[in-house]
Amino acid sequence: MSKRKNTRVEMNRPIELHGPRGSSQGVVRDFSPGGCRIEQPEAKVHCGMRMTLRISLPDRREPIEIKPAVVTWTGKDSFGVEFLSLSQDLRARVKIVYDLLLDAQSSAESERVISLPSVSWTARDVTAPGTPPPPAAPSRSAPAPIGTTARGRADTRGSSPGYPVQ
Repeated sequence: MSKRKNTRVEMNRPIELHGPRGSSQGVVRDFSPGGCRIEQPEAKVHCGMRMTLRISLPDRREPIEIKPAVVTWTGKDSFGVEFLSLSQDLRARVKIVYDLLLDAQSSAESERVISLPSVSWTARDVTAPGTPPPPAAPSRSAPAPIGTTARGRADTRGSSPGYPVQ
């Protein structure tokens, strides 16, 4: 059994199959630029069988036609196919769709897509229209930097080095 060149991405798209035994329909369950898994209960296929596929990808209405594809494995309710030769244009479209699906499935992408830039929200920022904002909390001044007084002047009175004068 050959190793896959690409990670498969989940997909749930209709597919038409045209082979030596006629035409049928199935569902693409996972997809990569080099092949896909097709769910089709009681499929009448065998390893090495060549067929033409028409897949409706999520990027456009018109399906792509892949000819030839070869069955590489079979299971009870599904089988795998390898895309043998794709035109340069078709290969580019398949790769774009694959990359978008792969990005959408990665947790980093879903977090990036739904995350907003970091913003600090306060009760003042979230009020109903026409409602006056709540009173501001009393301001606390930050501690003075080391080596300065509370009023921001340099400590020149001979206190311990590195400690502000209180």
